[in-house]
Amino acid sequence: MTDGGAPQTRADARRVREVQAAQPPAPEPQRRFRWVRTAAGRVPTSWFAGIATALLLVVTAAFGGLATVDPPGPSTIAAGDVHVSDQYALTVESAYLQDADPDAGIYLDEGERMLIVRVLAENLWDKPQPTAGLTDNITIDGLSLADARAMRVDDATASETLQPGMPVELDFRLRVEDGEYHDGDTLRVTLNDLALYTGTFVMSGTSWTDPRPAAELTLQIRDAAQTEPS
Repeated sequence: MTDGGAPQTRADARRVREVQAAQPPAPEPQRRFRWVRTAAGRVPTSWFAGIATALLLVVTAAFGGLATVDPPGPSTIAAGDVHVSDQYALTVESAYLQDADPDAGIYLDEGERMLIVRVLAENLWDKPQPTAGLTDNITIDGLSLADARAMRVDDATASETLQPGMPVELDFRLRVEDGEYHDGDTLRVTLNDLALYTGTFVMSGTSWTDPRPAAELTLQIRDAAQTEPS
């Protein structure tokens, strides 16, 4: 029977079944996914961060790992170029050989010559610094400036202290064996930057330490007997 009471024919019944078959199925209950949401809500947030980090490391390892970045090496400069650090402005100007010259305060034993490295130095710190400390800032392959005597070029007197903001041209004089160096030979010079250390507890005060190569240059030696120094 139909809703109006009229008898339902077989054709009517078939059309009803066709209409019902064409309708989309009713949605299934969401209970099957409810346990997933519940479990996710109980996982600590820190676990997700750890999982993300682990995945990052796996991906990074697949592409060669976490590569370390080496600090930049020393720059290459030329004689006469200024190198500026927090401590000094240094310009290595020239190197030359010289014989004994009592008028210039150069006294040598027989078979010796004087190798002189000329440097323009300016103390950029706010305190006086000993000239001897420049041996940490300037190193020369095969030579030790600790054995050199630093003399002012303007008055040929020994330089003990560099005052702040006052450029001074210095000759570092080294005794060498006659024939050890010749006109045209080269010296490899490295300029080092130092870090300012402030002492605490046991040690107090400040000092410049930890020299690290910052610039390199090559000096050509001139023989003063053949070529006047610049």
